[in-house]
Amino acid sequence: MFIDKIGIDGKIIEALASGTRRVIIKKLYYKPRTVSEISREMDINKSAICKHLNILIQTGLIIRKENGNEFVYYELSTKGKNIIEINNNVKITILLSSSVFAFIFGFLEIYLYQKEINKTIYWGDSTVNVIQLIIGITLVLISIFIFVYILRIWNRIYLKK
Repeated sequence: MFIDKIGIDGKIIEALASGTRRVIIKKLYYKPRTVSEISREMDINKSAICKHLNILIQTGLIIRKENGNEFVYYELSTKGKNIIEINNNVKITILLSSSVFAFIFGFLEIYLYQKEINKTIYWGDSTVNVIQLIIGITLVLISIFIFVYILRIWNRIYLKK
């Protein structure tokens, strides 16, 4: 289970309970940042950011890196990256499943509509349900939009664009 993989304990849960710290973790996922950068991007004063960063350091979710000059950078630790990546993988899995189901059921609705049309032509029955066709097309279009959204998430997360 993923809890074992990243070693979640009470301190990590408390650290992640703060929305500000969750935003900091998401920002650090894409690139290391200084206190000033985080402060400017989030519009929060530096002392508050430092307090949040210290809590995240104590939990082992981020690490402090000094690069030899006057700047100190903060970046995600392996444990912090695992939390973000598990969250992203779950999101992609759920969206991909939804896309596949929407496509299958949409295609099925279109197929059943076509079958009904053929029966109407053969038997002369004029009770064709156009709503079935509309539902089918809508589900197929929704599945395509979800799939495009998944590709955008994939590019942003794994290709870091």
